[in-house]
Amino acid sequence: MKERELLYFGAELLAVAVSLAMLMADHFEAGQVLTGLSFVCALTGKLLVQRIGKPRRLDLVICLVCAAVSFAIGPEKLFPLLAVLFAEITDRLAGFRHSLQLTTALTVLFWILFPCSFFLTAFTLSVLTLLFVARLFLERLIQCRSLLARQREENEKLHSRLSDNRRLIKTLQYAARLEERNRLAARIHDKIGHGVSGSILLLEAAMLTMEQSPAASRKTVEQAVSNLRESVDDIRMSLRSERSTRSEAGLSEIKLELARFSDAHAVRTAFKPSGRVEELPGYLWNCIYETLLEALTNLLKHSDATAFTLRLSVASKIVRVEFRDNGRAAEQFEKGMGLETIEERVILNGGRCFFQSSSTGFVITQIFLLEG
Repeated sequence: MKERELLYFGAELLAVAVSLAMLMADHFEAGQVLTGLSFVCALTGKLLVQRIGKPRRLDLVICLVCAAVSFAIGPEKLFPLLAVLFAEITDRLAGFRHSLQLTTALTVLFWILFPCSFFLTAFTLSVLTLLFVARLFLERLIQCRSLLARQREENEKLHSRLSDNRRLIKTLQYAARLEERNRLAARIHDKIGHGVSGSILLLEAAMLTMEQSPAASRKTVEQAVSNLRESVDDIRMSLRSERSTRSEAGLSEIKLELARFSDAHAVRTAFKPSGRVEELPGYLWNCIYETLLEALTNLLKHSDATAFTLRLSVASKIVRVEFRDNGRAAEQFEKGMGLETIEERVILNGGRCFFQSSSTGFVITQIFLLEG
């Protein structure tokens, strides 16, 4: 704990300086200067040992030696240094919580046994008070650092889990796409492919027997036409099933992206679909999803929003999509590359796009017309 070492080192140097200054004020001796330099060297060596950390407990031994030398020279002369050394020794041995009580008791005991001048007494009390206040602040700082380190560790674990979840989600999405393709391929091969192949064979047979037996050829052609109609019906059913599947996939992608964004950036998100959303074609789902990604990116770059809402409404042949955040935005703004890209994408998909900025948030509104 480097701060604690520097704190005691500074207090001890100050105590040595004031004590020797008081001694030399009465009568100056060269030995007093040598004594002061010796204390400074010993305390500096103690600090270096504490920084290096080897050998262990050598710094504590230096503290005890300095205290013994101070006591031998005269407790009443080096009373401030003795008090600070007591504080450091008890802090190292008993901990900061007990150091205050032990240091106070020892200081009072030594003052009773070896009373010193009023100035040194007042100075000692002042130094100890400042020392313990600074030590208390340092203790709180250490607790905050420890708490911050634990929070960082927890955040790293959460980020690791989030990364794992993202990889799992991508894997599941890829597996779902493969499963969907395989299902469609199997359906086309098993039903539609066999029906069309059978119809081709029937038409070829009708062509061979058309001149010899027109009636039989007619029946064969009628059978081929019936098979082709069934195949077309199967195609329509497959497309309707695919549209429903794409709708479910689009809803899942949007919900997943909003949940992922909320977890990563602590922004409340909401998705409010209404109407016959299953009728939306795939290109509109792609357009909505791409706009959502761009809107969330703009929110992080240009807004201090704490909430984001996506409303999707399908009424008759009109589709209305609204992307809204509650960040503070200026009423006048310039469309950057992101907004221009959103607008171009909407126009390419046959829709209109509107932007609204105010002090209550930023809104992107898209209007589409369904075909058919």
